[in-house]
Amino acid sequence: MVDVLTEIVIELPSEGVSEYAANLDNAPQWYVNFRKALLNY
Repeated sequence: MVDVLTEIVIELPSEGVSEYAANLDNAPQWYVNFRKALLNY
């Protein structure tokens, strides 16, 4: 088993980070295995 830990400092308030991460349109920019995200209700 291999454990990998990465870390990054984001110079924004936590509210801005959570809004960005919650918007599925931004997923391809921060999650490399995403090409497209769809939300079905």
